[in-house]
Amino acid sequence: MAPDSTLSLRHVLVSRRASTVTGLRLVGQHPVAHEGGIHVPTSDPWGMLPAVDGALGRHLLCELRGCAERGLLDDAPRLAASLRDSVRAAGATVVAEVVHAFSPHGVTAVLVLAESHVALHSWPEHRFAAVDLFTCGGTVDPWCAFDRLGRALGARETSVVEVRRGLRLQPPERDGDR
Repeated sequence: MAPDSTLSLRHVLVSRRASTVTGLRLVGQHPVAHEGGIHVPTSDPWGMLPAVDGALGRHLLCELRGCAERGLLDDAPRLAASLRDSVRAAGATVVAEVVHAFSPHGVTAVLVLAESHVALHSWPEHRFAAVDLFTCGGTVDPWCAFDRLGRALGARETSVVEVRRGLRLQPPERDGDR
């Protein structure tokens, strides 16, 4: 990764059986061991509250494996309700949703949030769900939504890649700056 890269990744593997979390956060070319905890900035130099470490948004790319609730993975209304409950518990506001049930099985659910979006794709026959959870600002905790959804689906194993979006942007223009 180039030193001036605008992308920061943190990959975390979670095993619910072992209750262990291991992770590595890459910032530029310098990996930093990371075990839980989120740094929340204490200042707001650009006149907006960044999500974390100056990022405008946090994007979690999640995999939930070994889901005990196979029936839930194929039940579009119940799955959408679990997804809504998860993001609302994290502090997000749902403004729209689209849910589609596939034949013979599987569901895709997309929620548009005031703070960005969440999409879930299920493969009940594999007891697997993939979730894309993107939040902007500092008021929503996407890890809370991820954890709650993993518990609702009874996931035995999960993996997540967190991408911090909008790093190293120039301060926003103000009316007098044009």
